[in-house]
Amino acid sequence: MAEKKLIAVLQRHGSTTLNEDNKFRSRMDPPLDEKGLKQAEDAAEEVKLDGIKIERIVSSPLLRACQTADVFSEVFDVPVEQNRSIISWNLGEMSGKDKDTWEDILNLFVDNPKLVPPDGESLDTFEQRNFEYFDKEFRKEDKLTVYVSHNSNCVAVNRMVDIEYKGRAE
Repeated sequence: MAEKKLIAVLQRHGSTTLNEDNKFRSRMDPPLDEKGLKQAEDAAEEVKLDGIKIERIVSSPLLRACQTADVFSEVFDVPVEQNRSIISWNLGEMSGKDKDTWEDILNLFVDNPKLVPPDGESLDTFEQRNFEYFDKEFRKEDKLTVYVSHNSNCVAVNRMVDIEYKGRAE
């Protein structure tokens, strides 16, 4: 069996007031709230306590991700790079809407990944962007990197690395 090597840490940003209000964040740009700052600090300290030596930090350019990445930067003394490839799924007009009220509409776009939310991007386009970026990044294996991004990106990467994942059915 091949030796397993940790090549990346995927970190979701901390909580914002929109998280607490159960709203879709998408491309909205709220800052971390007090809880989110604590979550970022706890996550960075946990990684450090696990003996993981982060050598590179890449963040989505949205403020909540940048603030989380900045906490990692302070703990590991590593500068933060920003990359728009790992910005969140653009839900367009659904941004800021209540998740419970709009859940069926979100599921429509998830179940029909080629459909584009008004003023947004299709799930297929979002996942392809993530796949292209992370496929290239994960093949580098040069520096242990923490990627600070969003829930939608974490789900997309999980689907990408799932051994059973065969891509979307056409």
